[in-house]
Amino acid sequence: MRRYFILGICSLALCGCSGAGSDAFKASRPKTVTAKGGIRYKGKPLDGAIIVLAPTKANGTSASAVSDSEGRFELLSFPPDAGAVPGVYAVAVVKTPPPTVVPFSETSHDAPMPKTPPKQPVLIPEKYSSGDTSGLSLVIPEEGSEALFLDLKD
Repeated sequence: MRRYFILGICSLALCGCSGAGSDAFKASRPKTVTAKGGIRYKGKPLDGAIIVLAPTKANGTSASAVSDSEGRFELLSFPPDAGAVPGVYAVAVVKTPPPTVVPFSETSHDAPMPKTPPKQPVLIPEKYSSGDTSGLSLVIPEEGSEALFLDLKD
């Protein structure tokens, strides 16, 4: 009898993992379009930049991307699915060095934890870290675009 009870519980758990709920969620979210482009800083491709788009209208849907070594990016509003919701966006860009990995040692577990994490150095002017101060904006057209471009100058 116990075996049937466990089998029933496992069956119910598997039914909950069928993905049917995710299809309903996908159907109810806003339509996305292709949103690809490039980013440059001082005329050179900016790699590893985090790009965040904030909608300028209320109840809009944000999007984000990370640029590759050639400065190319593809925006995502609903990761891992590619694409962004058409609209007008304020843009923020952040570029920091890769995190440093500190190997664990025998004595490191005795060291006190810092009160606040160390501040990451910023590799581009801090004004770009907010859509309010960056002066950057993007328009994603209804038909999508593979030619979005951001040019950071100073």
